[in-house]
Amino acid sequence: GGLHRGLRAGSTRDVTTMTLQPLTYPTDVRAVALAWMGSEADGSLNALESFMTGLGGNPSARDLSTIPLFLTFMCLTAGAGGLPDSPLVLFDRMLSRLLDPTWAPADCDAPPPAPIRLAQRWAWDAAVNDPTSGLSAWADTFVPTSVGELPSSQQSRVKALAPFASAVCHGESNAPPRRFVHRTLREHLVAGVLASLPTAQALEHLRRHWWFDPTWHGIIPSAIVMHPDRDTLLDELARWTEVAGSTMEGVLHAQTTDILLRVCTMSAPAHWSPMNRRRLDELRATAIPGQARLLAHSKQWTGSQAKVVETLTACLPTARELTTDVARALIDLDPRRPRIGTAHRRQMDGSGNKCPPVPGYHRVQSGTCR
Repeated sequence: GGLHRGLRAGSTRDVTTMTLQPLTYPTDVRAVALAWMGSEADGSLNALESFMTGLGGNPSARDLSTIPLFLTFMCLTAGAGGLPDSPLVLFDRMLSRLLDPTWAPADCDAPPPAPIRLAQRWAWDAAVNDPTSGLSAWADTFVPTSVGELPSSQQSRVKALAPFASAVCHGESNAPPRRFVHRTLREHLVAGVLASLPTAQALEHLRRHWWFDPTWHGIIPSAIVMHPDRDTLLDELARWTEVAGSTMEGVLHAQTTDILLRVCTMSAPAHWSPMNRRRLDELRATAIPGQARLLAHSKQWTGSQAKVVETLTACLPTARELTTDVARALIDLDPRRPRIGTAHRRQMDGSGNKCPPVPGYHRVQSGTCR
């Protein structure tokens, strides 16, 4: 109580403020994973190597592992059949752990119903829009709606997902603001609400935030994939996003491509109708090197894999500032391909040839593919 009062009064004595930096892969990630799994002396090395091998073959999980919170939960659930292929499954596992007062088994992917509904309501109510532009205008903190319908044990778990944003003094009458433990989980909760809406209503929200709303570019793909009528949503959106002849055609097309490639990273071909399967495979086949990371994260789309590898390999010698992303994507997509190393060396010594004219490339300066 005394510490809280001191903090609220503005005292900073004996308080150290620190900024948590992203971890490096693989050095920092391996060290943290080893600390969670035990030491090499007690036989934990096999579990560690299995975990690191899983990260090496799972680009989505590997990128998330550099975030300390996500790495912690990956280590906690590592024994449940390995790392999930989809980040959506990982987020559900994290929510299961955070929201279940009994700390559900590591293989439990579905969060408990009542707490997740309340957490989704909090996230949805806090997902406010600017009254003028209609685009998202989320505050970092929010004042939650009622938790009275939940048992106290479950209330505590929801509060663990969205703790108080500042110290609270006893006797305060106003509801204190809260902050979700990570922005990505907040976005996942909003996507879950959107995925539960009727198709027409969900489509209305998707259209409202499709253009020029970066906050929703992480929400829209998740919501589409999780929606039970995802094929209808994608069909309608494909027609609606046709912008031929627009003066902003290039910019609008790039935003649509980015969103749909993210859809690919969170789903598999089997989740879609034959027409949408072809649509998404064709999109990957004509993607540009600037989207290399998303292409690597969607390597389960094998129908377009050969064309993607061919395109990225051809452009690697002149990728310049994109060289690391393109090379990393090629290793993820086809680690046995010998031409990767040769092309990369040519780029480093400046002897590479210019990129061939591949459909979907945008040249922003001579000899450079984007």
